[in-house]
Amino acid sequence: MSGTSENSFKPTGKLSDKSAKVILNRIAKLEIPLKWQHVCYAINSSSQMDKIKEYDAISFGWGNY
Repeated sequence: MSGTSENSFKPTGKLSDKSAKVILNRIAKLEIPLKWQHVCYAINSSSQMDKIKEYDAISFGWGNY
C-alpha cells in the first residue's frame, strides 16, 4: 500500500480493494486484543439489529459510492 507521496495519503479518497486487503492483513497480524468493536451496516439491515449482539456499537447508514 502506498500514499499519494512519500509522506501523505488521501483520507477522503476512495480505498482500493488492494489497499483494503493490505490494511486488513496488517490488522490481523497485530497481537493486540480488541477492547471495543464498532460496526456499520446498511440502513436496510436495521430490522435485524437484534441478531447482531457481539458488538459494542452498531451504526446504520448509507454507503458513499
